[in-house]
Amino acid sequence: AASYGYMGGNVCKLEAYAHADTANICLGDPVTFVLDSTKYGGFVASVLLYNYTWTIASGIDTIYTFTSAGTNPTHSYIPTSPTDSAGVYEGYLYITDNAGCDAVDTFMVVINETIPNPTVGTNIIICEGQNINLTANSTVDSVSYNWTGPLAFSDTSQNPVITNSTIAMSGMYAVTISKNGCTSDSVTINVTVNPNAAITLTSAAGTD
Repeated sequence: AASYGYMGGNVCKLEAYAHADTANICLGDPVTFVLDSTKYGGFVASVLLYNYTWTIASGIDTIYTFTSAGTNPTHSYIPTSPTDSAGVYEGYLYITDNAGCDAVDTFMVVINETIPNPTVGTNIIICEGQNINLTANSTVDSVSYNWTGPLAFSDTSQNPVITNSTIAMSGMYAVTISKNGCTSDSVTINVTVNPNAAITLTSAAGTD
């Protein structure tokens, strides 16, 4: 959007174009609002004094606003609970200058819920050759799982099974869950694979 103003008989034209560097974010993650604006005619930028007002709103309810003076075209914001909540929000940038011009632009920001950590089973102690049964659960529906572990192990199933275990598979296994681009912290489970006991057979002396 653009408007015209007058100062000292000169005409200025101010246009505002703004966007969020990441339009789809998670609660607790930073988002930077970026301004792309151009002034035509009238005064050079060094003469003008700009005021920027950034606003995030849901309908008629404003959840965040910030005003700064000068020429800084960006502003960072971190949405957090309980002040903010997940949803689709409108972003606004309103610019005024000392030449009497003003302009506004809108953009969209989608804020997603943070993902709670999954729960996993207890630490596993098995003998070599037995299966390693990894289990995880989430209170959130339709999440994606990602397991990692020793020997470059990687699996995206919820409850992977590793067959024919070896001692080298012992160690820490970690799982995270993701949804809508948001990922939980990793939760770990320790797996110990013990060697099988050696069995020695001896014959009884003096037997026929």
